[in-house]
Amino acid sequence: MYLLFIDESGNPERSDPSLIFTLTGIAIEARQLKSLSAFYHGLKYNFFHQEMSMPIPQNNKKARLIREKQELKDILKPRNASNRHCKRFMTVLIKRCIDEYNISVHPVIFLKKDLDNSPSSAWVYPLALKRIMTSFNNYLCEKTDIGILVLDSRGPITDDNLIASYYSHASNNPYGRALTNLIGPPFFARSHITYGLQIGHHIAKIVYGNYYDAYYPKQGGKEYSHVREFWNMLANTEALYGKTNKQKGIIVWQ
Repeated sequence: MYLLFIDESGNPERSDPSLIFTLTGIAIEARQLKSLSAFYHGLKYNFFHQEMSMPIPQNNKKARLIREKQELKDILKPRNASNRHCKRFMTVLIKRCIDEYNISVHPVIFLKKDLDNSPSSAWVYPLALKRIMTSFNNYLCEKTDIGILVLDSRGPITDDNLIASYYSHASNNPYGRALTNLIGPPFFARSHITYGLQIGHHIAKIVYGNYYDAYYPKQGGKEYSHVREFWNMLANTEALYGKTNKQKGIIVWQ
């Protein structure tokens, strides 16, 4: 059995200045998750011991800020482009995920300026998830195995809406009914205690940065050329699943 950890990068709303929205899943065999989590836990403490050793206070606001630091969400942002410490961390992480844990990456990219309809989370996120489900199911069919989707929870209302969208797609759409190797609807978890989602966040940021650099280099004062080497690590191996298909501002790997 495989688990697909899914996270996003960018913002799907038209009002947001981000030019790209990506939803990316990383697949790993369930039996390897314990080993991967242990490796990642140790890697975080080795490279960012100070941040990881910070105690979690009772104050909810302060606790949230510390948890965000411990998730290392900022290490691929442009301001850390020249940070060699962050670069070494990501190099070790990606290489190990490819060589030892054989992750499979399933990205969907939305170029917001090129979309036919005005971008909105109401339709962009569910559509991206459907495309990823198809890609993951194709992968599972090749492996003659089954899989489970794990998403970062965005709150009960949003999560419930996604579940409703899943059931509608799986019941009423021929492409949804073809997802025979997926076990039911997505499961939701909290990223600050789920290492699969944290690794998924890093991979999603690499996907985002690669396509931002390819289509909108240096626009909006953002420079993402530093993520290209990590993208190449994925692209030059079998980690990126399938081939690209681009239609009307949507790029799908499947």
